[in-house]
Parts: sequence; structure tokens; C-alpha cells
Amino acid sequence: MKVTKKLISLALTAAMIATGFSLPAFAAGSAEVIDPTDYMGESWTVYDHYGTNWDGSVNDDLHPYQAADNSYSDGKRVQGYFTDVMSGNDLLVCHNFDRHIMVKGDANSSSVMFAGYGRDAMADFMIYHSASSAKKVVSFDLDFARIDAHTLSGSMIFVNAQIENGTLDGYIIYFPANKGSSVQLLKASQVNAAAMSASSTVTSFSGVSRVASLPAYNTSSTSSKIHIEMEIDPTHLLASYAQYERVSDGDGNTSLVAQAPVTLYDGGIENTGAGIGIGADYQSHACSSLTRIEFSDFRMMSGYTVRYIRNFPTDADPVVEASDTGIDPGTPYTVNAVVGATPDVSGVAGSVNYDFLGWNDKTDGTGTYYKAGDSFTVNKATDIYGVWKKRAAGLNFSPADGKWPDGFNEKGETASLNVPKEMGDPITEGDRPARNPEKEWYVVDGWQFDNGAEVLFDGSQTMTGTSITVKPIWKEDFNRDGIPDEDQSSFTVRFEDADHGTLSGEKQFTVIKTGSDRLGDAVEIKKDGKTLPEAKPDSGYAFVGWDTTGDGAADYADNEALKNAEVSGELTVKPVYVPAYNVKFTSGPNGSISGRDAFAVLDRAGSAVLGDAEGGFSAPGTKPNDGYEFKGWDVDGDGAADVQDDALAALPVNGDMTITAVFDKGAAVQNVWSVTIVTNDGTTRVKVPDGESLGDRLPTDGDIIGWVDEGGASVDRDTPVTGNKTVTAQYAPSSSGGGSPVVPAPPKRPGRR
Repeated sequence: MKVTKKLISLALTAAMIATGFSLPAFAAGSAEVIDPTDYMGESWTVYDHYGTNWDGSVNDDLHPYQAADNSYSDGKRVQGYFTDVMSGNDLLVCHNFDRHIMVKGDANSSSVMFAGYGRDAMADFMIYHSASSAKKVVSFDLDFARIDAHTLSGSMIFVNAQIENGTLDGYIIYFPANKGSSVQLLKASQVNAAAMSASSTVTSFSGVSRVASLPAYNTSSTSSKIHIEMEIDPTHLLASYAQYERVSDGDGNTSLVAQAPVTLYDGGIENTGAGIGIGADYQSHACSSLTRIEFSDFRMMSGYTVRYIRNFPTDADPVVEASDTGIDPGTPYTVNAVVGATPDVSGVAGSVNYDFLGWNDKTDGTGTYYKAGDSFTVNKATDIYGVWKKRAAGLNFSPADGKWPDGFNEKGETASLNVPKEMGDPITEGDRPARNPEKEWYVVDGWQFDNGAEVLFDGSQTMTGTSITVKPIWKEDFNRDGIPDEDQSSFTVRFEDADHGTLSGEKQFTVIKTGSDRLGDAVEIKKDGKTLPEAKPDSGYAFVGWDTTGDGAADYADNEALKNAEVSGELTVKPVYVPAYNVKFTSGPNGSISGRDAFAVLDRAGSAVLGDAEGGFSAPGTKPNDGYEFKGWDVDGDGAADVQDDALAALPVNGDMTITAVFDKGAAVQNVWSVTIVTNDGTTRVKVPDGESLGDRLPTDGDIIGWVDEGGASVDRDTPVTGNKTVTAQYAPSSSGGGSPVVPAPPKRPGRR
């Protein structure tokens, strides 16, 4: 075999890149081109299950064609599947089924085709004995032109392979015939090469073990080819494959373009040899059909490679900006000019979030940085990485028209609170300030960006600028419980007018429900400074408080007390007005009075006595002139003493009254009460000494069936009189008037006009 050394031209390099290749094997450098056409030379060991002597003898068991396959019974239709890769004698040999490995091309560009029918489980392979154990970069295409999984078990790539005395050692990258299957990394240890070629399937052959299951492979819908690339150190293997896609240009021309590579294996291997090889593994099938696979465009680069990897944080696979190959170990190497430029990431998502720091021999930038003109000694495959750093950013929380709590923000209560971030960082709950700004009558209900969008703090929003300011979302909180009022129930308190007076001022208030709600906490009172309405009674009436239950009684005496009213729902409040009577004490002739002489009596319950006077009651002092005595008090204005001091408190009051002190020379008289008698014939008033009964003072009338006093209590002729009162006759009902007694209309109250 011939091993040729040549320099790949720049034109070839450009052509390869234009068709989609970007692998180090095609960069300028020292290249060792594998020449499979010299397979009969000493650098190749070939195992063809027909036989290694190429004698053309007939052996049905070893022929690649079986007559039982009716579709190719004459053997001639096979030719149509091979004319694109061979012609002349090579095609004739294949047509006659004398060989299973066909080689085409020359030292510059060659291809190897494996064709077979596997009636018996056989394996065909050929291994190239490299003379150098230095790192190699090997690349070629693998074309699954016609695969019959009944016939082919898989195709093989041999790495670190060595055959001595017919014994095989090394590694096998095994592509199963069923596309979509996982690639296998196998290891052959002291395997009988001839026996493996002529016996059972390689994956289960004695001495062959599985090292690792690798990613699955497949071809594209537009090409049956894949591109294989390997970097082989004595103790390390990096292998990848890439699909081809057939694309068309604007003129309708089509070409194959290699797609992004998929790493199959990147790890350690044992130094079991320096050779590489290819092969096909067949399986036993009685009526097999034709299988054809092809390896083409072999390239092998000797020496080490220096790659310049972009290393952008979001790169899923390495992006190589430049590479230099074929570097002899221990020789000085000047860094590629790419170190003077920043990788173009303008089309990469998130590129605005990073600054480029330079090129370093460590991915994290902790190693040596390189610049144009720097050099170093290459003793291994070396990668130089672009180093990127996120741009610093800040999330600024402005209190807007509020203030931070005292001492919370060291920059000041009205300054923005800065949270250090980096570009592209998510905005999370941990960024939210521990305390919120404060603003009277308001509470912070979240934060918003300048465009009004709410800050979610859930990581779904990121830092898109180096400085982002957010502001509080203010919500009204009139009851100051830290909860927005709009998120709580509220009650309306309405004030309505009542008879005998008028209301002035605010008549509607809102109380936010918090669980302990007072009218005094109403929004209008606390926030707006408004007051409860003023109740103004009509003449002859007095305001005695507020009715909050609707029963007409005053539950709260005044506005201050009403502020403590608990509000648990919609509420209507009305003022309570009651009749107000003025009682005036005066002195008659021949004496004088002293002390409080005017009293206000409020009829709160439908009746009142002088003892109910506002502020309490005590009779005025009396002082008769010389020669006279105080006889009592004239209540009805007839000049006679009606009651004594001790009876004044029980004196009924149903209108304005004037009570006069009576002074006379005679002995004091006992209390005499005024009794008003009401009948259908009119009203009369009689005097009754204290304790006497009415007796015959009550008229007799056949229609009168009884008597009642002003409180509804029954009265008769024997009832003793102990105070002023009114008694009213009750009459039998008329024959057509129903069953209730007839009661005459009440007389006008004294003092009422």
C-alpha cells in the first residue's frame, strides 16, 4: 500500500466548507490520505468471507447471491445497483459474485463498497495499519445505499485496531442495520479475525464486548448518507456523525449539505493499537436480498488540533470559530488571528445579555487568556474558549409618591431601592423588597414596570435592560389594615330624617369590613375628615339620640356615642325626637322661692312626670313673708294649693306648665289632686283630696260600662286618688259597631294650644 503525504489546497478547503463541511480534517495541515485501492499492500489486512486469496473459485455457500431470491434469479439485475460506483472489471467481478468488498478511486479520493447476501452469518472488513500513534483526525462518508435488515446486521468502524498473527484487538463503532437504533461501542480482545469473518454476528462473537450504548443514528429524508468524523488519541476517542440534507439553489441545482454534528462518543479508550478500519456484518437468512453500504472520501490528519470554540452560554453544541490541525507535538504554535475578534452572536437568543471577555484555555476563564501574537507549545489536542460574562444590571424599586419605612433604605426614604442583577436574570420572589413603601390611606398591592405591566416575581420575566425601575401599585386602604379596600366587603350607613326635626350634613358613610367595624372608622370620617350629621328638632321637641335598630328608641345618645356603633351590614340610622315640656316655678303673693325654678321634661315613653326632668328634679325652696305660711303648690292655676313638695316628683307632665307657690295665713292644706273626667258629654275637672276615692264625682249614665285612666288601668268609684290623673268613660258598643268598647276622644293636654 502507498501512504502519501500531501497539502490540501485552499481551494479544496473552500469547496468542502461550501458544501457544509466545517471539520478540522479539512483544514490545511499535514494529511495522511488513506488509500483503500492499495488494499493488497502490506498496510492493509482484508477479510472477505469469500476468501482472502481472491482466486475466483466457485463456492455457493460463500457467494453473495443466492438463486432462491427470485427477484435476482438470473443475477443480472444486481448490476443496476452497482453501476454508479463501479464499472468494467470491478462491475463484472461483483456481477459474478466473486467478491464482497469493492474499491473505487485513487489515493486522493476513494470509496469502498460492501455488497452481500448473508445466507450464512459472515463479516467482511479491512483494517489499515497506521504507522503513527499520534493523534489522528479521520473523516469519511457512510452511505446506506440499500439496506436489507434481514441480511445486514450492521456496519463497522474500527478504532485503535491491531491484527497480529490473525488476532484482532481494538474498538468497533457499530451502526445497526435498523436506522434509528442506538450506535454501540464494542471492544475486541484477542479475537480470531478469520473466525469472526466466517462465523456468527460480530456483536455476539467470542471476545467482543459492549463498552457503551451511544446515541441513535438516522439518515435524513433526502439523503442516505451520513458524515463520520473522529479524533483519535491513543487513549481518547471523540466521534460524531452528521446527516446530509439535499438543498436546491435558486437555479434549481441541488447539493448535499452536512447538518449539525451529533456527538456519539467523547471519552477514554485503551491504547490497543494505531489502526483504523471499516466493515460489514451480515446475518444468516435463507432467502436474503441484496445489501449495499459504502464508505467514501477517506481523510486522515496526523498531529494535534487547536480549536477555537465560541463557548456562548446558550450553545447546545460546540460552535468552532476556527481550528488549526496537523500541529506536530512539542512545536511552538502561534494563536489563530480569531483571538483578535469577538464571535458574532448577533443572531443568538440572549446575546445582548453578555459581554465578551476574550479567549482562554479554560471554559470558565480561569486559565490563560490569549491575544494576537501569543504562542504556546502544543502537546495535546487543545481547545481555546471564548469567555462570556453577563452584563451587570439593577432592578430599582421606586417608592414613587410614597416613602420607605424609617431606616429601611439606607439611601433615603424617597430614594429607589436597588437590587443587583445580571442581564437575562429571571425576576423572582426573592427580589421583592422585605418591606413596602408607605403612603397615607394606601397600601402596596404589587409592583409594575413603566409600561404598566405587573411584576410577577415568578421567574417568567427577565432583566431586559441594565437598569429597570418598577413602581408600587397603590390601592386604597382607608381602614389601614394592610388589605386593599377593593378586596374587602364594605357596608353603607345611611341617615334618614324622622318626624319633628331635620338633618343637616353628610348622610351616607362607607365602612370597610375587617371584622371589627365601627361607624367611626368610616372612610368619609377617617380619610375625608367629615362628621356625622346634626339633628335639629322642631319647636316643642327634643333630640334624644339615634335609632339604629328601627324600633324608634334611641340606642346612642349622641354623635360621639354613635361612632362606636358596630356595623355588620347595611345600616339605616334615624334621629329620635320626643315631646319636650317646660315646667316653670313661680311665687305667689306673700312669699318667695329660691333655687332652680325651670325644668325641661321630655316625654320619652308616652308619659312623663316632673321627676323625669332633665338633669334631675328638686322642688324650689319657699320663704313666706312674715305672718304667712307656705300652703303648697298651685298646679292648675286656680290659686289654691294642690300639692305639697313631696308629691311634686310624681306630678304628671303632659304639656308646658307653670306651678305657683301658695302662701296664706291659714293652716297648710293637705294635697289635693286634679282629676279630669272625660265623657261623651264633655270634660270636667274635680278636686280630690289625697287618698280619697272619686265616689259620686263620677257621673252615672246607663251607657257607661267602666272607666280607665291615662295608662289604660281600670278605675271605679272606690279607687283612691294619689295624684293628678285623667279618667275616661267606656261605653257599650252600638249594635252595628262591633265588639270593642267605645272610648271618647281624649281631651287636649293642659298647656297645649
